[in-house]
Amino acid sequence: LGVYNIGGGIETSVVELYAAIERATGIRREPTLAPARLGELQRSVLDPSRAARELGWRAERSLADGLAETWSWITA
Repeated sequence: LGVYNIGGGIETSVVELYAAIERATGIRREPTLAPARLGELQRSVLDPSRAARELGWRAERSLADGLAETWSWITA
C-alpha cells in the first residue's frame, strides 16, 4: 500500500475553484481577496497516474460535475 493522489490531473487555481463553486451552487458573492500567507497554495494539481496504474482508478467526473453533484446532494 501507499499514498495515492485522487484527482482529475488538471491544475486548478484558487480563483478558478471559487468560480466553479459559484457556478455549481448558483450563489454569487464577491470574494475577499488578501495577500497570500506564507506557504498558502495558489493552485493545485494531483497526479493520479499511480492510482490509475496500481488500482485501475480513473476520475469519472470533471471538477464542475463533481461540485454540482455534491451541491445537489447537500441541498437535497
